[in-house]
Amino acid sequence: DPQAGQGTPLSTALNLAATSMGTGLLTLPHVFAGCGPLVASILLGVLSITTDITLVLLVRMGRMLNVMTFGSLMRRIFGKSGSLVFQLTLISVLFLALTAMQR
Repeated sequence: DPQAGQGTPLSTALNLAATSMGTGLLTLPHVFAGCGPLVASILLGVLSITTDITLVLLVRMGRMLNVMTFGSLMRRIFGKSGSLVFQLTLISVLFLALTAMQR
């Protein structure tokens, strides 16, 4: 694919934002209805801070280890077998999140 690896920082940021907001925006009304506005707002704030810290750590680790992809970062940190376990866990979590939304 001639376009592989040709993304700009802006396109990458927009892609990440669109991906993370897609499911979250669809579930927010259900969360607010189930938890109430106060608890849901607190949870949303805590998760926002946690997400921000996690992304900062991933970017710093990627720069420190001189890797550009998430898969490469996991391979450098956990090794080949650890990376495989991580990928299977990620696939499982995404599958469970997808099926949880099918009601």
